[in-house]
Amino acid sequence: AAHWELDEERELIVFLSNCKSEAGDTLSFKPAVYTDTANHLNALYPTQKGTPKSQLSCKSKWNALKKSYQIVKDIMALSGFSWGDERGVSVTPETSGAWDAYSRVR
Repeated sequence: AAHWELDEERELIVFLSNCKSEAGDTLSFKPAVYTDTANHLNALYPTQKGTPKSQLSCKSKWNALKKSYQIVKDIMALSGFSWGDERGVSVTPETSGAWDAYSRVR
């Protein structure tokens, strides 16, 4: 399985951001874009952990990152929660019940 380091995730985001004109409103790319992304990452990181990046692993990682982004965006919009880039969501004893309810839904 492909293993993703933070630098590789950042480079995936940068590479796909540069290809955004090829994606639709949902930022879904055609298979060829993910193949180009994998080739780019494998050339940039020739001694990576796990298997080399593939079209499928790049697509899966991109979709997982989009999902995480949407969750953070949703949390930031909720009343009663605060978000910081260093520590993420701040759950206090007063908000723990609401957090438990939110995380069960997600």
